[in-house]
Amino acid sequence: MKNGWSDYSYLFQNKKIDAVFSHSSFPISKSSDVKNFAKVLGFNFDKLIIPGQIHSNNVEIRNKPGLIKNCDGVFSYDIGLTCSIKVADCMPIYFVHKSYPIFGLVHVGWKGLSKKILSVVGSKLSVNNWELSEFEILIGPSIQQCCFEVDQDIIDKFEIDFLIKNISGRYSVNLQLLAKKELIRIGFSSKNIMVDNQCSCCNEKKFYSYRREKETKGRMIALLGARRKF
Repeated sequence: MKNGWSDYSYLFQNKKIDAVFSHSSFPISKSSDVKNFAKVLGFNFDKLIIPGQIHSNNVEIRNKPGLIKNCDGVFSYDIGLTCSIKVADCMPIYFVHKSYPIFGLVHVGWKGLSKKILSVVGSKLSVNNWELSEFEILIGPSIQQCCFEVDQDIIDKFEIDFLIKNISGRYSVNLQLLAKKELIRIGFSSKNIMVDNQCSCCNEKKFYSYRREKETKGRMIALLGARRKF
């Protein structure tokens, strides 16, 4: 953590790719703020891939920058580009190939999980003959089970193994564990999956949270790509 962001680059074997995540102390509420964040961090801010997120299962592999409408996951194998997503409780999931400049970011909440967005990711990568076991994965800061109480309409979408009944008699969902199990089922290696267990809802001074604030214009931004070395 430094200067309003977390740098996760050290977690990945592929040192050509850098992974960062903004904190609320680096406020981001509009598209120009995303470019500014990328510029400050040394990414090519004119080469951003920006998905127009709608809690879908749409995933794109792109080798040109710009906005992608109706999309919640972006991958590239052009090291000159930078993938981005925005979150405020949902999981930012980073994918980095161990050896080649193949990388991607996926925005995953309970809706995306129920729509099998991670299965779509696996299919897209496999079609390109990229071995899933060669990708390292990080599930970034997001709302944890301690804060994610759900109603029956959400409970019915998930297996009982991922639900915990609290003292008030309501259920909470462990989205991170659910995502990890799904990734393993698809073919990614369990030893390559990392989880940052910081809760975006609990950490009021560090992260934005849609659930905590009910309505928030602020978002955290995940960036993944190559940047100049300082």
